[in-house]
Amino acid sequence: MTDKWIKVVDEQPKPWQIVIAWAKNGDSQVKDLMQQATFDGRDFSIGGYYSSSMRGVTHWQPMPDPPE
Repeated sequence: MTDKWIKVVDEQPKPWQIVIAWAKNGDSQVKDLMQQATFDGRDFSIGGYYSSSMRGVTHWQPMPDPPE
């Protein structure tokens, strides 16, 4: 587990990976949004397979390990 943000332009998550995504100024959403999202290989979505897109994502990081 890492706590470092990864730039989308440097590396993208694996398809269907659930991540924490960051959008500084997302289109049609709240400003400075940090949200659990699923990456479908092209876009980040909120809520799973058929859901709304998270726009303007610039950074992401893997989900943390669950508590023991």
